Amino acid sequence: MGFLSSIFGSPQPQPQPTTVIKNVLGRTIVEVPASTSLRGLDLSHADLRGQSFHGADLEGVVLLGADLRGCSFFGANLKNATLAYALLDGADFRRSNLDDADLLHTRVRLQQLDGANITPASTIPGIKVVYA
Repeated sequence: MGFLSSIFGSPQPQPQPTTVIKNVLGRTIVEVPASTSLRGLDLSHADLRGQSFHGADLEGVVLLGADLRGCSFFGANLKNATLAYALLDGADFRRSNLDDADLLHTRVRLQQLDGANITPASTIPGIKVVYA
């Protein structure tokens, strides 16, 4: 034991900040370190209202039936993501990658998708992509 640690004690490890994700019933789905990627996680029925996923890598994430009202996905990677049956009122998907994303049975407006990457493999109600 060194001189300083004998006086001040040894430093205590600091707890890592975590993000707790709950479902619409208020039950915890997953608790992840704040810096962890959500890529490929199943967050079905999560209550994420008003969260910012600005530029996040959410490739393959499952948000089936999730409450995403008011969320920002600006510039996020949602390739192969499942958002079917999700609540998307006020969600921002501008400049996001929606390649092969599934938004079946959702209500999304064109202005929410301004500049988004949408391909023929994307399933978005009312939007059909045709290459000339």
